[in-house]
Order: sequence, then C-alpha cells, then structure tokens
Amino acid sequence: MGIEISEIDLASLGVDLTRRPLEVAESHLYAGSNPESGNAIAVKVYRGLNLDQILDYAQTTYFLAEKINPQRKFIPLYPNGEETKCLVYIVPITQVGVANGLPFTVSDFVAGDTLFDIDSHYQSRNFGDSKEPLVVLSSQLRKISGKRGIGIIPWNVKLLNLNNTNILAVTDLCGSIQSL
Repeated sequence: MGIEISEIDLASLGVDLTRRPLEVAESHLYAGSNPESGNAIAVKVYRGLNLDQILDYAQTTYFLAEKINPQRKFIPLYPNGEETKCLVYIVPITQVGVANGLPFTVSDFVAGDTLFDIDSHYQSRNFGDSKEPLVVLSSQLRKISGKRGIGIIPWNVKLLNLNNTNILAVTDLCGSIQSL
C-alpha cells in the first residue's frame, strides 16, 4: 500500500492544536471532520515520533485491516465476567500527513466506551492468560504482519453494537508505536 504523505493545514480538518486534545498518550487525539463528507474523523498528532515510524504504523494498520476485516472474525470477550461475542474490526488509518512539522494520522472517529471504560479490571483479571482473546488476537496479528510489537489492550478497543452485532473496534494496534 502506498500512503501518500501530505502537508495539510489541520484547520481544514476542523482541528485546532491550541485546544485541549480529547486524549493524550503517545499521540494527541483530536476530533475533526472530513471536509468532503462531514463525517467525524480522529486526528492523532505525534509530538515525539518521526514520520518514518508513523508511516510504518499506518501501513501496518491498513494492511491488517484489509486482511482481517473481510474475514468477519468473531472473538469472545468477557467484560465484567459476561461473555460477549464480538466481530473484530480494525480501524484503518486512511491518511498520514505533516502539519507544523508534526506527523499525524487520520482515521474514522469511533465514538463509544473503551473496554477499559466498561471494565477497568479486565486486563488485571486476565493478566498472563495466554488464552485470553485479546492476547490471542495480538499474537495472530503479529504473525500475519511480522511486527513483534503489536499488542491489543483494553484502552485501545471500543465495544460497539451496530444492527444487533457486537463489534470490537480496534483503534490502535499497540500501546506504543516505538515498540512496533
């Protein structure tokens, strides 16, 4: 896949870097809007990573989304101890750019609660369990992509229900792009 890198004024995406981001971790997450469709987008600005790292991450995300999403793969999750069968959906990164010298990515904005929001003890209750579904999914994605740093964690997935289908939306493939 060839992702084009573009120099973009983030204001054209509805993002103002002087405003407080929705979330701060390895990236600063801002909600924006697609200027053509008006749909909500997630714009992640990376202050401590270089463009090559972001491009590699974006290409890996896009590659895995193309491989996994058409399979309609379901996995069981156990938020608050109750089994929920979820369709795995990897949210692809659709654009990589540079604004004010900072690399950024764009993907669809996924509203909703993370698995951590729903069950803050999910990871600690399942720590070290090699059969835990997020651990198994992470292992499968590492094998498919050849990237050792992939690790799906409760903070980076959202549980949604669309048309009576439970969906596990994977919004980030790893806790740290530097580990990829």
